[in-house]
Amino acid sequence: MAHVWHVDGLRVGERRPPSARSAWFGLALATLCAASYVVALVLPYYANGFAGATQEELWAHDLTTVWPYGTALGLPIGLAGILAVTVGPFLAAGTLWWSGRTLWVHRGGLATPVRTVLTTTLLVSVGILSWLPTPMAGQLFSWFID
Repeated sequence: MAHVWHVDGLRVGERRPPSARSAWFGLALATLCAASYVVALVLPYYANGFAGATQEELWAHDLTTVWPYGTALGLPIGLAGILAVTVGPFLAAGTLWWSGRTLWVHRGGLATPVRTVLTTTLLVSVGILSWLPTPMAGQLFSWFID
């Protein structure tokens, strides 16, 4: 029989349930991802009256001249847009995988507040990933990249 190492009363093969701090960190990442989509892509689309515009009509407007990109907030919002377009899908998939796996592996040993935060993280990540293949998201991505 193999020797089993003990660390803080747990065998090496066992994992501790995540703390509330790490669960909140995962929710913060998923919320950051969603907020970057809303602030950098959706907000300028609706605030400038582009709702219902075709792709050609949208491309006729330069993104740097519309609100809020033409203001002093243009640089931070542009950086949030770069985060949303480049890292956002991977961040949402990673938080979805982590929260789902954690809920499954520690299904009997999680405290109720931690389980609630992990479930919220899972739902936010599913919401982001289900919004990405929509026509509106594709239109906003191509408008931002253009």
